Amino acid sequence: MASADKKISQYAALLGSELADLDQMLWADTSSTESKRMLFQELKTVLATVNTAQTLTGPKTLISPVLNTPVITWDIASVIGIPTIDTLTSSRASTTTVDIDATYAILFDNVNFTTRKYDAVNITIDSDNSGQNGIDVGAYAAGNFYANWIIGKTDGTVAGLHSLSFSAPTLPPAFLFKKLVGATFCLSIGPVVFRVFNQIDNEVSATNTSILSAGTATSFTSIDISLVVPITAKEIRGNASMTAANTNLELASDSSGTTRMRYNLGAGGGIMPMVLGLNPANTQTIFFRVAANGSTIECNGFILSK
Repeated sequence: MASADKKISQYAALLGSELADLDQMLWADTSSTESKRMLFQELKTVLATVNTAQTLTGPKTLISPVLNTPVITWDIASVIGIPTIDTLTSSRASTTTVDIDATYAILFDNVNFTTRKYDAVNITIDSDNSGQNGIDVGAYAAGNFYANWIIGKTDGTVAGLHSLSFSAPTLPPAFLFKKLVGATFCLSIGPVVFRVFNQIDNEVSATNTSILSAGTATSFTSIDISLVVPITAKEIRGNASMTAANTNLELASDSSGTTRMRYNLGAGGGIMPMVLGLNPANTQTIFFRVAANGSTIECNGFILSK
């Protein structure tokens, strides 16, 4: 935590300097209303908390001296820009379970606009469970990506959750806080089998899966990649190969080929690594075309949006 504490001190010192200047301006300006000055005093309270705490413990509650009621609850880390998760790792632990670990995670309550920090996160989501450490509603279905959520209670309890929703999962009772951290693909049911994957931060490697076999289209043609990357992916990774040497393969994130990558295996033939940024408007479709002969493309990973 030493580096985090140092960053807190740096931000606090900078904020303190800015507030000192603002203080002089407000009190010199006779048009400044009392409410503005009281708001400034509340801002100084935030700074004092940061300076005094010098730690990521939380949450903290700011009490309005005007209303004498809580006006905002925050975690120190969310105020000064500390990353909301540290050393995230996730993987398929077995055919039916997913592990999620992090040094710490800051989760969000989007209803009350508050945050809470949870240390030493160590979670296992099991397909046999419903709710906490399981699926939020319904049952698993083959061919779907399920969002990996970390969820938490005000008492410090932390758990995992699978949901079809990547924005608004159904939280179990008493769970208020959440953070989206990844995705798991369900290959089959009866019993449930998850696809093998390994995740570090927002980079995911997964089992090689074909998304195009001997494609011969010479104008940009769509490829559905919804079975290999979730909607939160911003980049796809894999391998590309051609059935003959000296063949160009072009991949694009839109049908016009505005942003595209070109691959040419040359006289030696073989396989080349493939990387392509995805279109934010349609992250589960890419486009390809070849100059001649056929092309095969496999996906073996993706990068998630943070």
